[in-house]
Amino acid sequence: MISLGRIIWKEILHRKFNFLLGVLAVLVTVALFIAFLTTAGAARREKTRVTRDMGFNLRIIPKETDMDRFWAVGFSEKTMPEESIHRFAKSSGVFFSYNHLVATLQQHFPGQGKEVLLTGLSPTITAPEQKKQP
Repeated sequence: MISLGRIIWKEILHRKFNFLLGVLAVLVTVALFIAFLTTAGAARREKTRVTRDMGFNLRIIPKETDMDRFWAVGFSEKTMPEESIHRFAKSSGVFFSYNHLVATLQQHFPGQGKEVLLTGLSPTITAPEQKKQP
């Protein structure tokens, strides 16, 4: 009586080329599947790292600001009271969370024959649940 393994081995020897093509197709399929999984995982990790490092920045500007001028020069000529940043820090709600708040004040000044952009920053206000300073 001929065993099943012997029949399979004889069939492989009889159809060598077809067997090699079949094995090659299976190997390529497995290799591509692993490559796609690895690439997808790496892309997901990289996207997470980039978005984490980029953060979400929100710029709050006065209502009276001319937006065309704002986008042309990069800052608003109008100002808001410094108390506004403290009011934002005290705010709470479902859709309001922050890591840190910084107020900026920018103004063009003539200096040494050139126009200079002077920028001032307020002290950073860190969220109460933040353990480290930015």
